[in-house]
Order: sequence, then structure tokens, then C-alpha cells
Amino acid sequence: MGISVRNMLQEDLELILKWRTDPDITKYMKTDFEATIATQRKWYERIQEDASKKYWVIEINDIPAGVVCLTDIDYDAKTCEWGYYVGEKSLRSFAAAISIECSLYDYVFEEMSFQEIFCECLSFNTGVIKLHEYCGNHINEIQKNAILKKEASYDLVIMSINGEEWRKKRKDFSYDSISFSP
Repeated sequence: MGISVRNMLQEDLELILKWRTDPDITKYMKTDFEATIATQRKWYERIQEDASKKYWVIEINDIPAGVVCLTDIDYDAKTCEWGYYVGEKSLRSFAAAISIECSLYDYVFEEMSFQEIFCECLSFNTGVIKLHEYCGNHINEIQKNAILKKEASYDLVIMSINGEEWRKKRKDFSYDSISFSP
């Protein structure tokens, strides 16, 4: 399986909108949004000018498959948050998830020299929470009823791993390395 990432392009927006509005993806997201190509274009323009965000398109076997991002990048504190999804159901796999997560940690801790990376998951997304724990993350906090979506509230699980923890854990993994460098 060949996995790579590339910078997000404006030409990707319609496909990203399709993925982002898929109920299998949206139910795990912290936010709902107005799903139009116009709002996608405005969002894309904002993130292009925002140094605290980096977005890539995930490609699996040369097929655009999903999105991975760093957000809340704090170059002074050397921390950031991350998230991803694979919108193409036929390309989802444990091996792809491990390669994406582990390679992103390599990029954040080795190339960016950051100290800690955070992620947030809705509490019912137990598979992803277990995946993050498997990769060395620990739960920092569970915020009760923190997310309101479609008139229902959900608990938010905040997790993190630091560079030292990753360097120790990394020895336990074999994965296809993905380059996140520009």
C-alpha cells in the first residue's frame, strides 16, 4: 500500500466537501457547518493565510482518500493539535491509520522539533481513542457535554503525547513512513 500526503489545493475542495458531509465522517467531527462550495472556498482562503494551520490531502495508492491537519500550531510553546479522516471507505485500514499517525508524530517531533501534540475525540469514537492510546497517547481530560451537535451534547476526550513519549513508543512500530515535508 502506497500512502502519501500532499498540500491541499483549491481543486480538492469539492471532494473534501463530499467527504466532510458524509454522515460516516460528520458524526465524529466536533462541528457541523453550512455545506456549500462557497463556504469551502472561504475556509480554504482563511487557512492559506493562517500560520497556525497546515492541511494535507492523504493519497492511498495515488487516489485522494482523506485529509490530515495540524491546527492550533504554537511555534513558541512548540505544541499543536491534529486530526484526520479517510473519506474513501474502501481505502480505510488499520495499516493506513498507523502510518498516518506515526508519520505525523515523526514530522512534529523530529522535523518541527515540537514538544507535544494534542488531539480531541468525541467520547463515543472509541475505536479512534483506542488507536491513539495504542500509539502512545494518554487521556488528559474528559470535558462533559462540551460539544453540542444537532441538539445533543457529547463528551470531549482530550489526549496528547510528547516527544519523549513518542521516541520511546516509536520503537514498537513498523509502518510505512510518510513525508510531510513541503
